[in-house]
Amino acid sequence: MWFAAELETREASDPAVAPLREGEHRLFSLRLATRTGQKAQLHERTAQLREETNGLAEQIEAKTIESKMGRRTRPGGGPSVPGKRYWTFRRST
Repeated sequence: MWFAAELETREASDPAVAPLREGEHRLFSLRLATRTGQKAQLHERTAQLREETNGLAEQIEAKTIESKMGRRTRPGGGPSVPGKRYWTFRRST
């Protein structure tokens, strides 16, 4: 971090300038750390949203395939599997 040449010259002759300069330096350092932390949080949130978007796209694809399969059910309930044959048995009493 740099300060104006005038301030650096004045710091040599005025002892009150040094604490002010140090305070400004700390303030800028804290702001930089805060901004860095916020950027990291935003990057993490972006990754989470990308993951969520991919998951939703997969759900849409699965639902599309499911709707194309129709509403076939196997005997006894539950979804059928295309190409699979099911046998039903009757109980004799």
